[in-house]
Amino acid sequence: MVKQCVRAAVTLCLYLAGTASAQPAAQPSNDYGDPRSWLCRPGGHDACDADLTTTIVAADGKFSRETWSADPNAPIDCFYVYPTVSTDPTPNSDMTADPAELNVIRQQFARFASKCRPYAPLYRQLTLVGLRRLRAAGGGGAALARGLQ
Repeated sequence: MVKQCVRAAVTLCLYLAGTASAQPAAQPSNDYGDPRSWLCRPGGHDACDADLTTTIVAADGKFSRETWSADPNAPIDCFYVYPTVSTDPTPNSDMTADPAELNVIRQQFARFASKCRPYAPLYRQLTLVGLRRLRAAGGGGAALARGLQ
């Protein structure tokens, strides 16, 4: 009986320690006046400033080259919030662009710059590591809502 109580107490302590360490540490506010807080901004040399020239294959099998460029006079703004891709080892992104974040912008958003002014901010998204931890712990939607403010 004593061993069971000790085992239960140790288990509870480990659980509480794990829960406490899973809480996000206080982070400084994001400064979107700083260009480093953006993956894309109009006119910037950033993830949207990529060579998106492509090859067109016509129905008859002939190839042609289509050059691409951003429209500096685009009539509208496009704002893009990228999906959960951060490979940072922490539960939330560290506001430093990693290759996965840069790559998703190039693949899913950069081409829009030919029609609109592109804006894609870095943000403290839940990382893939954080998502795996929540799933392993059986966390649901309520656990996701405890993110950073």
